[in-house]
Amino acid sequence: MPAAAAGGSAAAAGAAAGAAAGAAAVGLGAGGAAAALAGGEVAAAGVRKVGSVAGGAVRRTGASGSSPGGVKTAAQKQREAGPLRWGRAFAADAGASATTGAVVAPILAAVDKAVTESAAGKRGLWQSFFGTLRDIGARPGGFVASPAFRWLWLVYGGTYFVASAAESTLALLPKGGVSKEAGGLGKWVATSSYNTGSSLAKDAAFARMYGGAAGAAAGAAIPAGAYGAWLTRDFLSMAVFFTLPPLLAPAVGRVTGSEESGYVAAQVGLPLAFQAFVTPLHLLGLDMFNRPDRTLVQRAALIRREYLPSTSIRMLRMAPPYSIGTIGLRKLRTQLHRKLGVGDL
Repeated sequence: MPAAAAGGSAAAAGAAAGAAAGAAAVGLGAGGAAAALAGGEVAAAGVRKVGSVAGGAVRRTGASGSSPGGVKTAAQKQREAGPLRWGRAFAADAGASATTGAVVAPILAAVDKAVTESAAGKRGLWQSFFGTLRDIGARPGGFVASPAFRWLWLVYGGTYFVASAAESTLALLPKGGVSKEAGGLGKWVATSSYNTGSSLAKDAAFARMYGGAAGAAAGAAIPAGAYGAWLTRDFLSMAVFFTLPPLLAPAVGRVTGSEESGYVAAQVGLPLAFQAFVTPLHLLGLDMFNRPDRTLVQRAALIRREYLPSTSIRMLRMAPPYSIGTIGLRKLRTQLHRKLGVGDL
């Protein structure tokens, strides 16, 4: 309002100046009339300029606070768009995760079945693996309808979604609200909790479907030791597969040439190399289920016999979901975020 009052005063002053110039023109003839006309134009220009400044000040004042006319402020619009942004981000995460999980499920099912049957002594490792792949190629519809596909899709599609949703949540939160370290820890806990629970259920189902005679008995219980071995395997794996590659990307990037190439190298290499450490835990859990009465010496002999072939095929198994699959998930998720209007996350 002070700006508007100043504008009125300036306009009155301009009008007075124009009137004075007109009065002077009466005594000065044609030249004075021209001068009076010029004075009036100057006064009118002054009125327009001051009015524009005053109107701009009023508009700025209304934009910074709540408008009495019901016009929404920028802050209000941002708050209203918040839930929509969260929904779009999670929808993109779900679409990318479900698609990637379905793509990697066939080879994962073949590997898991092969390792389970080999540890139970039912079929050779590679014989089982290639036999399952032939069955999938010959009857893809039957495989999609099978429990094996549903279990793998549940485990990995869900794991991808939890990891992606955790990243979206951290991006949507106010900047500085969560540190990088705390965000990484939260992502690891969420991803590990889901992956471990679903993987334990999947491993128990596969052991019953494809394991030895003792494990195949109806209602056979999973020993606590087997659960403990698989639990340790999965918690360690999630820390390495999802949390470490983004954290190591800058350091690896100094060797590979860029942070993006550093991330790709870490994401491809770590899941494969880590199988040398966690494969014995996987075999131990299977042997506890298949042969619950065995001694530690007998279990160690089985792990030594199966270690190299099982580690090799588990490295092959890790490439689709955690090396190639995770990189593909990242790219597909980015594309869907852009299409749904949340590409800035």
